[in-house]
Amino acid sequence: MRNLSFFILGLTWIFVAANPIRPTKLGNDDTLLFVNAAWRHGNRAPDVLSNGSLISYFKYGTGQLTEEGIENSYQLGRQLAIRYINTGFLNRTLNVKQVKLRSVAFERCLSTAVAVGQGMFSDIKRSIPLPIPVFTEEFSRDSMMAPSWYTCARNVEIQKAHCANYTLYKKYNEFIAEAFFCLGWDKKSKFFHTRDDAKMVEGIVNEYLAQVESRPPEVVEEARRIYQDIQSYQTGFYPHSEVELAKLHGGQLLGAMLGDFNFHKDCNETSTMLCQKKFAGYSTQDFILAAMLELVDLKEKILGIQSPFFSSAIIIEMWKRPCGDRYIKFYYRHGPGERSKMVDYTKDVRGCKGQVECDFDDFTIFRRRIRFRIQIHRNVCHLAMMKMTPFRAFLVLFFVYFPGIVASFQLIHVFSIWRHGDRAPVRLFSSPEAAAHSLFKNGLGNLTDQGIRHAHKMGEFWRKRYVENGFISSPEQIHVRSTSHVRTQRTAKEAFSALFPNENFELEVYPIDWVCVKKALFI
Repeated sequence: MRNLSFFILGLTWIFVAANPIRPTKLGNDDTLLFVNAAWRHGNRAPDVLSNGSLISYFKYGTGQLTEEGIENSYQLGRQLAIRYINTGFLNRTLNVKQVKLRSVAFERCLSTAVAVGQGMFSDIKRSIPLPIPVFTEEFSRDSMMAPSWYTCARNVEIQKAHCANYTLYKKYNEFIAEAFFCLGWDKKSKFFHTRDDAKMVEGIVNEYLAQVESRPPEVVEEARRIYQDIQSYQTGFYPHSEVELAKLHGGQLLGAMLGDFNFHKDCNETSTMLCQKKFAGYSTQDFILAAMLELVDLKEKILGIQSPFFSSAIIIEMWKRPCGDRYIKFYYRHGPGERSKMVDYTKDVRGCKGQVECDFDDFTIFRRRIRFRIQIHRNVCHLAMMKMTPFRAFLVLFFVYFPGIVASFQLIHVFSIWRHGDRAPVRLFSSPEAAAHSLFKNGLGNLTDQGIRHAHKMGEFWRKRYVENGFISSPEQIHVRSTSHVRTQRTAKEAFSALFPNENFELEVYPIDWVCVKKALFI
């Protein structure tokens, strides 16, 4: 069912610049088990230029990496190579069983992942650049790194509380324009007033970051302030604190990292093939990194009100002491060049209690901040935009979702699909026809009395399983859907008359359009 794309790209540039920043030497006694790294793409061109004539400054196109962005991404890879390849943790030759690179489906992020990979495994003796495999997924299926303003129905619900016209946006500049008005910048700005003005903000800021002078300094400065507010707004940091948005943006990726750590914490030289993976790299965007930092209580310390810079990175290592204890090291790379030092923030991570080497169990306390609700949101964000067909609906047959690796087991969501009860034939072939009709008093094609009783018993079963144990407390927590056939609608009505006697409930008929904000979904 998962539509996994395989992205391979060969860059034609060869970089020979040496990286002046050398990471901390790895310890001799302790064993490095696994590394998770997530980085922002390199310097890039604006998505929309404030002036079309500026395209000559961005030869690879709007929204794509610039020359500087390509080189900075490559140098991030070289820095990772010095730390993890030169020390023997990873093979010098790319081994795809050891290293897995994953990217959100933006070209600049995919290109960044390839450049980082080539930086890690560069070989100047090769006349052909090394192909680097990078995995990605369509936005509509990517619950880990896709922008939630594009894919997530729950994001819309949260934002509508502060912005009545908020909806799902297919283009980032449309989102920027809506946020511009929601934050009241149309009333307090000196230079930007209309939606078209607001759509230029991103272009002006990224032109400035690319050292292209497109506007007077005072206009650029105001555009930067507006853009900073909008970026804080989209991640739930301003003007209202919405930790749930941070969970939506960063919780899935952080949970995936924790899952890798949990799986690999007991790996050793004699372990199975699955333990061969040692490095997972994620090529993503600034708001994902900001949300991840927020969930481990580091955003304020590291970023303040700013956003992660180009080629910044979160790097989390899991180590094992000779006695067998596991601990975590948490590093942040603030950007390229002079910012590229891997700064150790381990002692400041939520739950680490000032430890320079954070006990593994203490580190994983952050999972409580993303547990349960974020797992519901994974379904919310994934299914809300998914084109649902009857076949796909069938595949969620009696599916009960458990939080898995990021939480202890607890029932949080129920999907159920059933066939209608016993029914009469649609056509009669008996003779005389009138006598046959008398056998099916509820009508041809409709439920028989036995079918009605069976549907009622199904509702009684649900009542005992989900209502009497307190999981479901009211009809409002249930969403019911049916095909347009009378027999399937009657089955649903009979079942729910047993589930909640004397209560009304809404029955929605096909076509299916998933609504994932309900606690249970019955079809």
